[in-house]
Amino acid sequence: MKNFTLLLCIFIITHFALAQTETNTSFASQMNTMFSPLDKNNVPQGILLDYGMEFTNVPAFNGTLTDSTYTNLTAFKQIYNTLLSSRIRDVTTGFVTPQTFDTNLKYSRTTNVITLGGLYFKYATFIDNATVNGKLTYSGGKFYDKYTNGVWQNPYQERKTFVLAATEKIHKGFNIQVKLPSSIFYSNVLSEVQSIEIDFGNGQGYVTVPFNQIVNVSYTSEGVKTWTYKLNLTSSASLYSRSRIKIEEGLTTIPWSERHGNQN
Repeated sequence: MKNFTLLLCIFIITHFALAQTETNTSFASQMNTMFSPLDKNNVPQGILLDYGMEFTNVPAFNGTLTDSTYTNLTAFKQIYNTLLSSRIRDVTTGFVTPQTFDTNLKYSRTTNVITLGGLYFKYATFIDNATVNGKLTYSGGKFYDKYTNGVWQNPYQERKTFVLAATEKIHKGFNIQVKLPSSIFYSNVLSEVQSIEIDFGNGQGYVTVPFNQIVNVSYTSEGVKTWTYKLNLTSSASLYSRSRIKIEEGLTTIPWSERHGNQN
């Protein structure tokens, strides 16, 4: 009976995995057909959100703080996977395979250190009503570039997305070490990043957090803290993101002499 149950579980898992693979393959095939007539070289950054499989609302994470765009590890991965699937031509800058993504995340973690993962990407979407406004043609289930008097009409809008998130939701202890490994910060325009600052919600304001360096953070009370991230660009513009982490009081260590009296 145990062997039968095991075989049944293996069958279900295998069937689900195959079904998921078939769904992804079918979706990719449909998108390739629908977008095949377009000149892919015209797509900014080679990433077109309309072409990809959207795991979350990427345009919402545009560097502006709202009540609905608090980030976490799940949102970070969903945004990355959406952008990965939206590559309409063979672009590799800023990207790794999903397997490498998970491996990098796993091995970037260090005991007693809260690591941060994130991304900053430029990508493209079709402008609103592109087919109505004469910027794009849709016919026979396919998109076509539009030309007016021999002049190509640009149907694309370039956008930005920026997110950072802690790899932990809860931390015990008021003294924290934080690190932003470069191995888990992804970008197709990394040269535009001037610096990253974080307000840890402890009254100290923004602190510059360089890649791969430990930053010490301290609190005086328990509670849910909001970490606000500020990405400063070489253009002097800044993008923002934020997440929450729960701080709990850790174990208090009392010196031996105070617990048992001074033995000297």
